[in-house]
Amino acid sequence: MSSEKDEVRSSDGARRGVEWQPELEGNETRPSNYTILNSILHKLSAVTEEETISYHNIDVETARDVIQELERTNEGRSLRLSYNSRLQELKLVLMSSPIHDSHQPWLNHRIIHWMLEGLLLPQQAEDDLRVLSGTRFSSFEAPYASSHKEPDQCIRPKGLDLPTLVVESGWSESRSVLHNDRDLWLIGGSRVVQAVMVLKWSKTEHGRVEGDVELFDLDASGSVRSLQKEIIFPRPPPMIAAMQSVNITRSQLFGPTLPDGQDPGTIFPLSVDSLRVIAEDFIRDEGFVPA
Repeated sequence: MSSEKDEVRSSDGARRGVEWQPELEGNETRPSNYTILNSILHKLSAVTEEETISYHNIDVETARDVIQELERTNEGRSLRLSYNSRLQELKLVLMSSPIHDSHQPWLNHRIIHWMLEGLLLPQQAEDDLRVLSGTRFSSFEAPYASSHKEPDQCIRPKGLDLPTLVVESGWSESRSVLHNDRDLWLIGGSRVVQAVMVLKWSKTEHGRVEGDVELFDLDASGSVRSLQKEIIFPRPPPMIAAMQSVNITRSQLFGPTLPDGQDPGTIFPLSVDSLRVIAEDFIRDEGFVPA
């Protein structure tokens, strides 16, 4: 039987995810694919709400075998899977919550607004840009070669092996775990991935939900940098809230497929107030209130 480390919680009592360390059998020095699969199936049979579990010290071959077996048995459809080869970590998000996924209708709605505002041609939105959720990508470069990642959402221009814009959201995941995902995308996909948006949702002990969104890219030296950060909840004063937006450039949206003659610096705004409205509905549906 597997043993579970205590759930990592902050002083406010918010869930931060679980590091699941299966018991090793016999002479195992690393958990085998059989041991990990048993652990995952055990967790799937008991999970009742979103939970993030991580397995450490997992080599590339074991991770590949586990992922393939989960896909073969269709268990992978109920998970968000990722394998970080640099950290040798296999991570799974079980029962992704509506709060976790509140960015999905937001981004879809904003793309429609970009077309209505003339920033994006309908043909580009329909034919050239693919909006995807949970699609597995594997075309990463060193030091993340052999990694696998399923983004919470992304935009991938037609013809590319990786997305240009990635959204990673965390409800049961800690900020540091989300930043590991961010680094995998930006550094491992540096020739294609232009920007990563990280949303972090946190529940206080009084059932109030806080949230923020931060946009990252790589600077000229190849180091990760923060471009902007916006608070979702607690809600800022109305005048500030109405002006908040996460600003994506045309260059970040299209990456190496940027159409000739189009201004790479054109701003595609993502209204934070629009996200706030959507997220509040999901938060209240889950029995919580915005901070």
